[in-house]
Amino acid sequence: MDNVAASDVANEISLNIDIARRLGLLTKDYWSYGSIITPQISGLHNKEALETFRRYGIYSATGDISRPPICNEDNPYLPFYTTMESSNLEGFPIIPRTPTEIYYFCSTRDEDTWSYNEIYRDLFDEDSTFDQIMEREGERTTLLMTKLRHEAHQFHQANLRYYPKEGYLGESLLEDWTRSVVQYYTKYVDWPLISVKIDKQADTFIERAKLESCGHETKLIIENNMVTGISVTATTGDCTVPITVPDKVDTDSLPSDATLEQIGHDPLTVWIPLKKGETKSFQLSNGLDWKINDTPSVTNSTGVPETTVIPSTTVVPESTAIPSTTVVPETTVIPSTTIIPDSTVVPETTVIPSIPSNTTTITTTTTIVRTISTSVNGTLTFYHLPPPTNYPYVYVPPPPPYQQPPSPYQQPVPYQPFYRPPPPPYQQPPPQYQQPIPYQPY
Repeated sequence: MDNVAASDVANEISLNIDIARRLGLLTKDYWSYGSIITPQISGLHNKEALETFRRYGIYSATGDISRPPICNEDNPYLPFYTTMESSNLEGFPIIPRTPTEIYYFCSTRDEDTWSYNEIYRDLFDEDSTFDQIMEREGERTTLLMTKLRHEAHQFHQANLRYYPKEGYLGESLLEDWTRSVVQYYTKYVDWPLISVKIDKQADTFIERAKLESCGHETKLIIENNMVTGISVTATTGDCTVPITVPDKVDTDSLPSDATLEQIGHDPLTVWIPLKKGETKSFQLSNGLDWKINDTPSVTNSTGVPETTVIPSTTVVPESTAIPSTTVVPETTVIPSTTIIPDSTVVPETTVIPSIPSNTTTITTTTTIVRTISTSVNGTLTFYHLPPPTNYPYVYVPPPPPYQQPPSPYQQPVPYQPFYRPPPPPYQQPPPQYQQPIPYQPY
């Protein structure tokens, strides 16, 4: 789609929608209306293609982290937004995706092993076996997932070809790869593994980008040396802020639009939607002790502007600094009962000068990346390979002369003629798909 006109893109999309309607896919839960994977990841530098996507309600496209021009190189946890320089169009999100060492044209273990060795033989000074390839893929992918990287992993139709199961492996290249990764992953953590459709994945990245730019502030509410609640504020934009808590919350105190999430052995996470300038709070079911290095407790005082006096219920940020007269080591140990965001970026601490000497109030901006409980049974060691290869940018020589395959692969499934069922009765498509663009012949 790099060099096609808007009418060509429209014909492709309208045909896809028509086929999906005939197959009854438009009403399925796994159907994605708003995201697209283009052929060979093309069209993402083509303004006419991106504008046509938007006309059909497609608000994001899938990219490839092996292609720097369509990656957010500053932060791999965020989407890449197109620019005038990249695509002659501002602000279309490209969601990252990771290529694997299961190549798009390979359908058997022998094919994939041969291709892998053509690329990496000089690196390892020898040929690798399929088991070695799967072990390296398990290490590489586990490292990404334990960094809470949420990009999808890239496969193609040929990778679904059936063959007989052997040992711990599966019945296709896709299943082989999945089993190898899960086996390695579960050696170190018991975090949930959840597959989502690309619409949901795109929403995850877009919401994370909003969270990074909304200037959110998370504070602990302290009363009588106890953490009794948490408040959050969005200072520069709209976003949804996740707050992970170690215990139950008072559900009656939750904002009406807040949602709770707890999967597997995860701690409870409270998701709070915020508009720009809005502050919301909730209470914990059980207060938590709050005391750091015998710091004097906050005394009650009259609620007047922040530059003079602190209200009786003092809001303290998630990361509290000790006054400058106190020597604090570079790494401060926080009691295990303290609620700290999963990953907090704390700027330079500012103490308001006019507050009484026995009271310190610090305001901090935090960036939260969701963390879930771990069960570590060993030490992760990873063999660093070059970035996974993405075809067609790597030259692959022609395959060797045909050789009779091993006996397990000799006609594992008898040939069956393709059966095409009759089309289902016509169903009225959703409003956004009711002939948005007239069909134009090639």
